[in-house]
Amino acid sequence: MKAVLLKGECEVEIGDIPEPEPQEGDAVIQVKAVGLCGSGMGSYRGPRKEKPIPTGHEAAGIVADPRGAPNLKEGDRVVVLAVGGCGECECCKNGHMAYCEDVRTMSPSHCEKVAFMARCCLPIPDDMSFPVAIAVGGCGLGVGYHGVMRLNVKPDDFVVVMGVGPIGLSATLVLAHLGVKAAVVDVVPYRLELAEKLGAEFLINATNLDVTAAIIEANNGERPTKAILATSNHKAAFAALEALGPGGRMVTLGGVREWPINAFNNLSIRDRALLGSWHYHHQDFSKMMHIVESGAPVDQLVTHVFPFAEAAEAYKTFDSGQSGKVVLSLEE
Repeated sequence: MKAVLLKGECEVEIGDIPEPEPQEGDAVIQVKAVGLCGSGMGSYRGPRKEKPIPTGHEAAGIVADPRGAPNLKEGDRVVVLAVGGCGECECCKNGHMAYCEDVRTMSPSHCEKVAFMARCCLPIPDDMSFPVAIAVGGCGLGVGYHGVMRLNVKPDDFVVVMGVGPIGLSATLVLAHLGVKAAVVDVVPYRLELAEKLGAEFLINATNLDVTAAIIEANNGERPTKAILATSNHKAAFAALEALGPGGRMVTLGGVREWPINAFNNLSIRDRALLGSWHYHHQDFSKMMHIVESGAPVDQLVTHVFPFAEAAEAYKTFDSGQSGKVVLSLEE
């Protein structure tokens, strides 16, 4: 079957890989749309590979073979939650599959068919396009939603969002939906303008700017107590952390992997806290759909939809930063 293959050094090709081999409990999905994610850009930009590699972990499409799954039937329209668990432990039973000791992730998805846990195939409405389904159930709205929930926000809170790629944009949309004042920080005017359309109240272009001081100024001279880190930029991460006031909490939505910090100076002083957040959980999905149904502008998260055959151009566009969520379409 056809698949997107990353060659390294920002080169992409369409090639062939074997069809997926379903494990017990899997369903087979005929893919109609897939999303590009920042976590895959390391392989895209990295050194030349001896053998091009398949990629992707976001998919929406139609159930081709439910394989006896009681929650699915052939022809169902679904988006796939890319993080699944055993289904039997207490974490899984409570809808927290990402906490499972036997966690499994879907990959690759940038291909014609995927096989993954039937319990992770989440139904989408007939009037929801597959690109919008990717923005909701891929690495988008759900990731932002779960991170925002970790902060226990209240209406009229002031929250800093560091980095407004697709994840930061999604978090901004969720904050606006909840009536929270979002101050977004980035260096790309395109993404700052998009964040404003999604409900951001304060825009901070970090180019040649004291970001910590700008954050405090936006909050009427007060240090904020809540922030979301949606970038891998270490300088931005420190700026957000240093802006936080006593008892401040910052949730990290991926991005920074190796981040040398002084726990005493950066956290213990002022009782600051770092919180982790990974993807979204099964139990979040119905609440995410309530946001969609409320009329929140979720469709605006998707700024570019490319035909599958134009994957190279899609990756180039996403890498430029001049985009929100970029989607490849396999619909005829």
